[in-house]
Amino acid sequence: MTQRGELDDAPVKRLTPDQVPPVLARLLAQPDGVDDAGRSQRAMLAATPVPRRDPQMPADRFRFGDMEFTHGAAGWRLTHIYYEAED
Repeated sequence: MTQRGELDDAPVKRLTPDQVPPVLARLLAQPDGVDDAGRSQRAMLAATPVPRRDPQMPADRFRFGDMEFTHGAAGWRLTHIYYEAED
């Protein structure tokens, strides 16, 4: 999985399997900045059993909040997150 900050010029880095769970947990705990209710991304996922597709995204990619999923031979996988840790 890759990670980059929220700005277009933020560098992209590859996360190791050990880095994914804690980074993903922090991402899911924060709001995405778009939801009017200020819900966490975890709460938004829980409240959205069938998310709507964005017609501007390719059919094999899906973005929900700050997470991007890609569809391949093994099904849907989380492949990219937009997250910058606040130090």
